[in-house]
Amino acid sequence: MVATLEAALAEKRRPQADELSEWDREKIGTFVRLEIPLTDIYKLRKVAGLLRGLADRIDTHTRRSDLSIVDILVRLKFEIGSTGTRIKRMFPEVFKRRFYSHRPQDTCDTTSSAESDD
Repeated sequence: MVATLEAALAEKRRPQADELSEWDREKIGTFVRLEIPLTDIYKLRKVAGLLRGLADRIDTHTRRSDLSIVDILVRLKFEIGSTGTRIKRMFPEVFKRRFYSHRPQDTCDTTSSAESDD
C-alpha cells in the first residue's frame, strides 16, 4: 500500500515525450506536417471538419492512461498522416501539379543496361 498521496501520484505518473529513448525518438520523429491548399473555399469547409475530428482524436488519445507514451505518439502520427492523405485526395489537381511534373527530363529510361553491353 502506498503511504502518501504524493507517492501514489509519482507511481502513476507516465513519462513525458521528452523522456523517450533516443531510439524511440528516432523512429517516431519530432514533427508531422499537414499541408492545406488554399485554393477552394468549399473544400476547405470539409478540411475544417477533418481537422475538428483530428483534434478530438488527439485529445482522446492523450488522455488514455492504459497506453504507453510511445504507443500514443505512434497512433497519433498515423492519425495525422491519415488526415493528410485525405486532404491530398480532396485536392488532387493541386498536389498532382505540385509534385508530379511531366517534363521530358522526368521520364524514365526504359533501355536495359544488359542490352547495351556490346
